[in-house]
Amino acid sequence: MINIILFLFASILAILGEAKMFAVNIFTAMKNIIKKDYPENYQSRISKCENCRIFFKPLKTCGTPFRFTKNTSTSGCWCFIPFKAAIKESTCWLDENHLKGGWNE
Repeated sequence: MINIILFLFASILAILGEAKMFAVNIFTAMKNIIKKDYPENYQSRISKCENCRIFFKPLKTCGTPFRFTKNTSTSGCWCFIPFKAAIKESTCWLDENHLKGGWNE
């Protein structure tokens, strides 16, 4: 029983840590967008994403968790690209997964 309680406690702490990082990233992106303090490669990132095979145009996301057609990929990080590209420290999902076509190409 104690193992279950410890596991649940550890899981809650992990979720809170992820939620905190999510909130920090959203805050950073919004601050950069409001101040118009974009990384110097912001437009390049946006352009590469818009031309990417997994970019989901209706939501402006890197891929989508939904599968609408046979051609729609569920790959990607599902991030909202205008926010993600505004965070200097962010990286492209393709680069993280050692695939061609990312921001670093």
